[in-house]
Amino acid sequence: PYPALALGTAEATPLQIASAYTAFANPGVRVESRPIKRVTNSDGVGITEARPQSQQALKPEVSWIMTNIMQDVLNRGTAARARTMGFTATAAGKTGTSRDGWFAGYTPNIVCVVWVGFDDNSELGLEGSKSALPIWASFMKAALALRPELGAESLPAAPESVVTEEIDPTSGLIATEQCPARKTEFFVEGTQPQEPCDAHSGEHPEQGPIPGFNWPEGQADIEDKTKKLLRDAQKTVEDASKE
Repeated sequence: PYPALALGTAEATPLQIASAYTAFANPGVRVESRPIKRVTNSDGVGITEARPQSQQALKPEVSWIMTNIMQDVLNRGTAARARTMGFTATAAGKTGTSRDGWFAGYTPNIVCVVWVGFDDNSELGLEGSKSALPIWASFMKAALALRPELGAESLPAAPESVVTEEIDPTSGLIATEQCPARKTEFFVEGTQPQEPCDAHSGEHPEQGPIPGFNWPEGQADIEDKTKKLLRDAQKTVEDASKE
């Protein structure tokens, strides 16, 4: 009954999500959780030790780019509140909201997932950034204070198959001298844009290229006039506010 089912979504426990996120923190290798790590006798001699079960779930370059994206979630996205709470460690993560609130985040050496909700699936009424994230940030601050080795100054370096390209954020194509804004993005080699941006050349003002699309006669002029009207209106508002 939920639209997201078309994308293949399904219910999952926090432990399952934590196991999935190990692939992002561990160059694509997913590790199963272990309730018991080691058993010793009264003399401290090991009797048995559980070996972690792991599998390559993602290509290293894909997991690295996903981590790079989720670092932005913490640094300037929906999870930026963690930084204002004093969590300063290198980390990445993602908020989640449906009937409940989630935050899944990790440093290079620890994955932590927080779920806030009701057992009967009642509506929580709070986003993950307001329900789960504060709990995650408080726990991670305490965990890293107690065991600093769980953190790291930086996440693993990018694999050789990851390349950078300076793009125009509007069109997603290679930035040119005409582009008013530029951003350096990471790509798996072979997936980076190949064409230069022409969204600011004057022919197609402020519009990204659409394959197979031809501008109607006079449309570019209409676009220019509309944008001028908007700029003039904005300037009038700014002038009025100064007065």
